[in-house]
Amino acid sequence: NIRFLTADLGALALPPDHFDAAILDMMEPWGPLANVLKALKADASITCLCPNITQVTYLLSKIEEWGLPVALWRTLEVQHRAWDVRPPKARPSFKQV
Repeated sequence: NIRFLTADLGALALPPDHFDAAILDMMEPWGPLANVLKALKADASITCLCPNITQVTYLLSKIEEWGLPVALWRTLEVQHRAWDVRPPKARPSFKQV
């Protein structure tokens, strides 16, 4: 089952060792991180989506500072590009020089 929560995760009373995974898609994921980690089962996964690399490095520094039991698996940058979609064809959109 999938359960979506909309709440202040830092203040929410989450059941301990309850969730198999968590995704934090917010400006400051370090805020509720410790609370969310307590609610994850052993060997659970957590994903933090940060809008820029400065926030990624800050998140990692907080994880280290607080001694949280988290291992960094990988960091990805997602790039976006516009597409020109006119069925039945689709192609990347670009400006010719």
